[in-house]
Amino acid sequence: MARFTLLAAILVVAEVGSAGAAPTVYPTGTTVYDPSATWNGYTVLSPLGTQAVLVIDMNGSVVKRWDGYDNSAGGPARVLPGGMVIAATGARAPHQESLEIVQRDFAGNVVWQFGHNVQVQMPDGKTIWSVRQHHDWQRADFPAGYYSPGAEPAAVAGRMLMLTHISHTLPDVADVPLEDDRLIEITPDGKIAWEWTAGNHIGEMGFSAAARAAIKASPGPNAARTGFDWLHLNAATY
Repeated sequence: MARFTLLAAILVVAEVGSAGAAPTVYPTGTTVYDPSATWNGYTVLSPLGTQAVLVIDMNGSVVKRWDGYDNSAGGPARVLPGGMVIAATGARAPHQESLEIVQRDFAGNVVWQFGHNVQVQMPDGKTIWSVRQHHDWQRADFPAGYYSPGAEPAAVAGRMLMLTHISHTLPDVADVPLEDDRLIEITPDGKIAWEWTAGNHIGEMGFSAAARAAIKASPGPNAARTGFDWLHLNAATY
């Protein structure tokens, strides 16, 4: 089985001033490839602006594509032995968060999914269940998130740590509604086994008195997201 290496996707945004103008970043694609000096393999990409998970070879050619994923908020895609892929799907604009974490087999069939965390209101007014996951998640049996010696993650669902949002008010943090960070661990059958909310532990984070005062003095929540994103965590790890 081919070994997959996870690489954080890099999105190059080219600004085109007029028709026919060249990109501001050039060239693009695979620019240097020396087979004699490289460990040959595949790279898993979760690119922004592409509703899919891609696998590319060393020449930059797409050799596998799973459609139906939304990587704008959910963080990395990860590939398991046997050609399984796990990544985020769905979005709740303008909140930077996904609706579900979904595992698909090599053919694209859904074999596991989780989104039953909290209920949220969508832009069209409908109330749905959502995982509210953002930026990162990790499988307990796959701590690196990519191929590494001795790591043999199961193809079936394992315990997962997810970084999510929660909306509430905590006067000890600020006197405005918060879009707080909440870590949850879920079991393979979708039960929340453990949770930790950042705002409940602000006193343990070592902020100075001046920093605490600055946080508490927030003028209000982000107008688009209806909550003060006071900490903005980007990673979750066992």
